[in-house]
Amino acid sequence: MENIRNFMKLVPVIKMREPLAGILGAFEDDNHIFEYSFLDVVKMAGHSCPTVSAAYIGALNALKKLYPDSIPVRGEIAIISYGSKTEGVYGVIAQVFSLITGACGEKGFKGIGENFKRMGLQKFNPEKKEPELMCFEFKRMDNGNKVLLKIDHSRLPSIGELKNQRMGELMGMVMGKIADKSELREFQDLWMEKVEKILNQKNIEQWISIV
Repeated sequence: MENIRNFMKLVPVIKMREPLAGILGAFEDDNHIFEYSFLDVVKMAGHSCPTVSAAYIGALNALKKLYPDSIPVRGEIAIISYGSKTEGVYGVIAQVFSLITGACGEKGFKGIGENFKRMGLQKFNPEKKEPELMCFEFKRMDNGNKVLLKIDHSRLPSIGELKNQRMGELMGMVMGKIADKSELREFQDLWMEKVEKILNQKNIEQWISIV
């Protein structure tokens, strides 16, 4: 699997307009369009995995539907995760959404006066929309439009039963610090192959929907 990690550079970027940066002069040319790449998310999370990949692809497609004719505005999107922040991977997914959209919980930016407030734009609702799915509501604060992102975590692309069994064996060896260099590399390649299948968005309709 030569250069398997190069695929991460090919994932579409997410463009966000950031009014706060424009007001405070972060760019001398008044350009306040940020580009978030999948590699930015990897740096934030410290790793690449199916959950982080699904969160990025989910946000990419949800924002396209929420802003069909314009660039999404960072800091003007409220997000509800229909699950507890400590349940499963809801917290991890919420971190990805926060990086991209600016939506934060109680520790977020309080704003300047009544402007640019990010605190409270991301919330968790333990009451599930659909018990078998992970659901996330994205809402525009300017017009109230909403989209509901649904992720079927159980149907995220796998790398095949036999390889999964081998990956499990290798993970035990890696975590037990008994894997040699070739076994570590084999484990990493199998892991990243699974990530790639999510990021290339083939058969995406099997595990994600947006309404």
